[in-house]
Amino acid sequence: MYQYIYDHYLGNKKYDKILAKIEARIIDLGIQGKINKITLLKNFETYVNEIIAKQPEALVVVGNDETVSKILNIIAEKEIVLGIIPVGEPNTIAGYFGIPKEEAACEIVSARKIKEIDLGKINGQFFMSSVEVFGEGAAVICNNKFEVRALKDTEKIGIYNLCFEAGSTKIFNPQDGQLELISLPKEQKSFWGLKKQKQLSESLIKVKKAKILSSPNSNSVLVDGHKIMKTPAEVTLGEKKLRVIVGSERKF
Repeated sequence: MYQYIYDHYLGNKKYDKILAKIEARIIDLGIQGKINKITLLKNFETYVNEIIAKQPEALVVVGNDETVSKILNIIAEKEIVLGIIPVGEPNTIAGYFGIPKEEAACEIVSARKIKEIDLGKINGQFFMSSVEVFGEGAAVICNNKFEVRALKDTEKIGIYNLCFEAGSTKIFNPQDGQLELISLPKEQKSFWGLKKQKQLSESLIKVKKAKILSSPNSNSVLVDGHKIMKTPAEVTLGEKKLRVIVGSERKF
């Protein structure tokens, strides 16, 4: 049997019709299962572990990128198949996996095409998509060999497992056993607001291990686009892969 987890924000009445359509489609496709609704009064980790203990065919997250990120550190080292039904925003991760929004995603869950993907780790916690550091002077030591440092015209330094950012043409393969580090220059504009040629060029480095140092202008990183963690921080490729249900329109 499938187990479905609804994030707490879906308790808002504006999602009632969307969830009703999802539940009807689940029944039509024969993939119904128990619906578990997260509330702020429940201990999230304990609740999810109780669900996993029932050994479902798949654990299907109904929510957004932050929902996936919260679930990730609980299931990453367990033998579990992750499904996603995107509702709300942002849902960059689901889009990368070729999963359409709302009830259309039920078709993907039903088809059950499973791929194993790499995960990153930062200070022992898993991440799915990215670790980004901002501020002049931010520094990252790559593979214990050399240092990448943010200059005055550097927008950010990012370490990526999936796509570079929402809407980006830079797509990375989360099955290649590597992470990608990019130093991104700032977008320059003229007095009239027109884009100017960037003073710095983007640089890309393949890494399996990196250390993000603290600096006067930067003592934190942004993980998966929403979680803030302090530096210094150790970033590595996770040892285990995650099994995810994906669509045919996936980006890898």
